Amino acid sequence: MIVNLSHQQMLQTWRQCAGLEPLVSACTVERFDGVDVDSRLSAMMRQWYLGLLDSGDPSLLGPAADASDLVTIDSDRCGCCVRLICDASVRRLQSVRLSGWQRSATVVDQSEISRRLALQSNPYSRAGNADPIAWRDSSGCLFAAPVAPDAAVVQATAYIDSGPEGYRLDERALAAIPESISIF
Repeated sequence: MIVNLSHQQMLQTWRQCAGLEPLVSACTVERFDGVDVDSRLSAMMRQWYLGLLDSGDPSLLGPAADASDLVTIDSDRCGCCVRLICDASVRRLQSVRLSGWQRSATVVDQSEISRRLALQSNPYSRAGNADPIAWRDSSGCLFAAPVAPDAAVVQATAYIDSGPEGYRLDERALAAIPESISIF
């Protein structure tokens, strides 16, 4: 089930994983120095969540969100393909559809479609509107083909970071939180 956790709810989950919850309040101890545990855990959980958005199993994130307004086409066209520009909140583009295409293309790593990319220089074998391609190169840049002179992004889905105050994920992803959290 997809859950939306606030920063405090996620922090409490991480505190439990680190063995810091539940609190024993039968006694009190006062110190004037120490480690700010919540700040340290907040930084760790944020990095973990961004890693999950960037390269985690999509089934642990739920369905990708509509990102049509967050993806644009670079004005610099490079022949038979076009570079896609994503807003900073887009962590991983899943699919894209440009105007004129008959269907969306799933964004894959360049290595997965290297044979198809080699065929792009031939007008008889290159991707067409019925079978478009979209890929991420080794540096993380996004490309799509084919492209018409007046092409625009019609539809896009992506995993989007809503900022450090919200965490949207499948409950099963909570099992992927590291079991041994070292905060010192």
